[in-house]
Amino acid sequence: MGHHPSVNLVWGLGLGMFGMPSPALAEAAMCNDRTTADAIVALVENMKTNLIRVIITIRTEAGQDREAVEREASAVASSLKRAGAVLAEPIAGQPLIVAELARAELLRLTDDPHIICVSRDEPAAAD
Repeated sequence: MGHHPSVNLVWGLGLGMFGMPSPALAEAAMCNDRTTADAIVALVENMKTNLIRVIITIRTEAGQDREAVEREASAVASSLKRAGAVLAEPIAGQPLIVAELARAELLRLTDDPHIICVSRDEPAAAD
């Protein structure tokens, strides 16, 4: 797959400003080989129902302990619920939230600095 031009721009900015890639920029640039905003727009464009179940990856700081990660994930999940999410639950000990969102709620995530990736929550295949 080819890289999106904005990914190269983000990497260029990261290299130019810091001399080496910033981990946050690296994470932001690699959301299913897309920017976070592009990944969200693609999910919205492919929605076939009113709600979509997604896994949201939140930004964490290097060296952040499990409790701090859980507090941050819980805060973001609470914010999503206040904004109208049908479901927004943090996954214990991980910088992840499982959520069910409508189109407008999903699009609002493009401007949230806490969020670095959103992907469809695919059910596991039955054995």
